[in-house]
Amino acid sequence: MTISVHSIFSRGHPKIIPPLVTRIEQARQDWLNAYSLFNAVPNDPSSVDYTIFLINAYERRYMDLIKQARQDGIRYSPWEVPPEE
Repeated sequence: MTISVHSIFSRGHPKIIPPLVTRIEQARQDWLNAYSLFNAVPNDPSSVDYTIFLINAYERRYMDLIKQARQDGIRYSPWEVPPEE
């Protein structure tokens, strides 16, 4: 059975968000923040290399969590629009 993140909430009856969904959103934010950091680092080769390492690490963590969610039957998209009732 596939569970949409938006189906976790029903009008008037909020349910608990699975911890995995929270971890996915945090990983996505970390990944986006690493990209912002890349644009702000000085033109120092070691700083650039470190920031690229962070981007790759956060991307990998995000993708691994998405894969785990799919295996658990949770569909996650930060851009998904909840269906109208």
